[in-house]
Amino acid sequence: MKKTALTLLLVCVVCAGVFAQQSIYVSARGNDNNDGLSEAKPVKDFGLALVRALNKDIHKITVIGTLTKENWSYLPQIDDSVFGFVSEGELLITGKPGATGADRAVLSAKGSGAITVRNVGKDTKIRLEHIEISGGEGEYGYGLLIYDGASVTLGQGAVVRGNKDAGIFVKDATCIIDSGEVRDNQNWGITVEPKGIVTMRNGTIKDNKTQGNGGGVYIVEGGRFTMSGGSITGNSAAFAGGGVFVASGGRFDQTGGSITGNSAAFAGGGVFVASGGSRFDQTGGTISGNTAGQGSNPNVFRLQGSLGSDSVYGNVSSTSSTSSSSSSSSSSSSSSSSSSSSGSSSSSSSSSDNKKKSSGIDWHIPLFYGFYLQGWQANSFSVGVPVQLGLELDLGRALSVAVLGNAAIGIGYPHFLEYSYGGAAEIYFPGKTIGLSAGIGSYSQKGNTKELLSIDPDETSDKPNKIGVQYYRFAYIYRDNNFKATIFAQRHDYGPWNDLESWGFGVLFLWDLLNW
Repeated sequence: MKKTALTLLLVCVVCAGVFAQQSIYVSARGNDNNDGLSEAKPVKDFGLALVRALNKDIHKITVIGTLTKENWSYLPQIDDSVFGFVSEGELLITGKPGATGADRAVLSAKGSGAITVRNVGKDTKIRLEHIEISGGEGEYGYGLLIYDGASVTLGQGAVVRGNKDAGIFVKDATCIIDSGEVRDNQNWGITVEPKGIVTMRNGTIKDNKTQGNGGGVYIVEGGRFTMSGGSITGNSAAFAGGGVFVASGGRFDQTGGSITGNSAAFAGGGVFVASGGSRFDQTGGTISGNTAGQGSNPNVFRLQGSLGSDSVYGNVSSTSSTSSSSSSSSSSSSSSSSSSSSGSSSSSSSSSDNKKKSSGIDWHIPLFYGFYLQGWQANSFSVGVPVQLGLELDLGRALSVAVLGNAAIGIGYPHFLEYSYGGAAEIYFPGKTIGLSAGIGSYSQKGNTKELLSIDPDETSDKPNKIGVQYYRFAYIYRDNNFKATIFAQRHDYGPWNDLESWGFGVLFLWDLLNW
């Protein structure tokens, strides 16, 4: 009986060992005539390895050495990517643990676009371990492009680095960082797009950079990033949000982990939270040791209108909200002689904070660009490109004002070229979506202006073939986050050699380049 039991136990152990090791092997040195069931007989084409794994119900592919676009021809490409992964259920893609040199597993997108993982009517779940994903370039220069409901997990030894755009792009999909690194990418470490969910439990996002906002993680409207562990460090932004940038409508929840040593040239070296419904809740973890060019707190910077656990705009605790609350409580207790006076002190402090929030003045610098359409008199129209730069002051929740300088260049009929420059003042009312504007400036046209001014073409005079105009502009504005639409009326006074006056009308569509 004991012998039978021992034999059965041995059989179970052997079977478990065989099952655990079952994999399809793929190598640039392989041969597609091999079965791929052992390291000694790997296949060469990754697409073939994927098909064989699916056909044999094997949920593991082991990569040996560096694979490039030359190792993907059995299956069609997806979105000009190098590798396009679509699995049925869970699939582990791994290198050999501890492999070095020519055996170290690398999926290289060099010479093409991203490595794409998408869900096409299947439950696609990919886990990456002991493997590097690098070299994304071209139109889709991401390391990993995850969308259409797919799910990708970075496990032990997984590295996404050295890509021209974001290391990882997640849209309508899920990415879990259990371990590994996202580092040294040229334009964001991770970008979380609409319906994208990124969960960071461990691992590191480090040394990524951007010429705009969000060096480590950039979260757009409808995207969500949750951090319960790991670290975000050494990332940089040429403008705002060195570690994490939460754009309008994005969401970031931190319950653990650390955000340290990141930098931003303007504000929010650790975390920058934009206005327009963006949300950042911090109930754990630390944010410290970050640097920024402006702002009283380089660790966290919020614009007025952002939501979250601490709404003191532009000046938020550098550690977790929990720690901050605890410290505040302790301070209140030590200054009180009894628990009842402590409660009174806390209540008074809370009231003071709320008053500060409602009466505080916040500011930012918008940079708008876009296009315009306008017509003046009955026989003229033009299109062009305007730019506006200025200063906006948020005066509490009910009102904001802005002073802007603007310049524009365009083409039209019957004249050929037009250009203008000037200034404007804007005022926005409660809700800050509706506003009014008044401005003044100079406007010039070159080309066939005699027809426009009703001058006899045969008339010889010293009147130049150019119109110099002073204009006065009055506008109605609709604004939604970083978008602005303007309907304007414009009165023109012409040069001293012409007493003509007229009214023009037009529309402006503008976007804030700084995405505030």
